Amino acid sequence: MSVDFQPPPTDPAEAARAVKAPAILMIVGGAFGVLGAVSSVFLNKLMLEWMRESYAEQKQPMPEMFEVLYGPLGLAWNVIAGLLSVVALAGAIRMLSLRSWGLAMAASICAILSCACCVIGPAAGIWGIIVLSRPEVKAAFAASATR
Repeated sequence: MSVDFQPPPTDPAEAARAVKAPAILMIVGGAFGVLGAVSSVFLNKLMLEWMRESYAEQKQPMPEMFEVLYGPLGLAWNVIAGLLSVVALAGAIRMLSLRSWGLAMAASICAILSCACCVIGPAAGIWGIIVLSRPEVKAAFAASATR
């Protein structure tokens, strides 16, 4: 004998209210994260050029560490942070409309990992995971998927 678990009936408006605040914070954090990643790519390039000129003026070799940190490593970090922020932003937008529960959960995780704005991203991501884990919120996402 098997018993299928049925989530409790939920009011979609109540679920929408529950996800609204973390989703908005994730949108803000994601937007800042994307802007930060893009601007950091250009700032790293400017910094690297400035350091090369400074060391050349002093007739000293620039440490290889700076070439790596402000070159390929910095670029890779900014691309990863930018992609995490884009996923957080896209998932948060879908979360607001109670669509794509999986993407919303992935967005919450990406918000934590991206560290957008250092406090906003992780806080919103943790809050999003807590809210998205509620059975009534899952049921609202499932109900909106069938509409």
